[in-house]
Amino acid sequence: EELYVRRGRRSGLFTIVGNQVQVKPGANIDFEAAQSHDITVRVTDHGGKSYTEHLTIRITNVNEAPTAPVLTGATVAENSAGAVIGTVTATDPDLYDKLHYDVSDARFEVVNGQLKLKSGVALDFEKEPSIALKITTVDAGGLTASRDYAITVTDKNDAPTNLKAREGVYTGRA
Repeated sequence: EELYVRRGRRSGLFTIVGNQVQVKPGANIDFEAAQSHDITVRVTDHGGKSYTEHLTIRITNVNEAPTAPVLTGATVAENSAGAVIGTVTATDPDLYDKLHYDVSDARFEVVNGQLKLKSGVALDFEKEPSIALKITTVDAGGLTASRDYAITVTDKNDAPTNLKAREGVYTGRA
């Protein structure tokens, strides 16, 4: 028994076991790389007579998980409502699979690949100089991959507040 791909080369993906064509152990069958494989099976008896059959093996697609998100840029200035913090990217081996992102902190969202503060939301360095976030990539089939990030809030010189005047001396908070 011999197994060939149609072009005459031995196939590295398939093997014959008994009377079955099987995927070789450890072989990577990937729908996105090839939706079918054309093979030729030739059987030769002890007298030298042979029979050849051409087969097409069709591959069915399975949903594969996306990659964990990668955040480029993780710093935001305090008091910057709706600010863009960085760019979020991920990939999915499934062709044409749409991805979206979930963020563990409701003050943040990913819009068009950008991690940003939601409209009207600003951060305060004095209260929270760093924020732990988990960003999760979700594919069309519901498979996920997550990664943790620390967002750094930078300090800005705040204008003084609560000024009180008393005999030429001014006090207040900055």
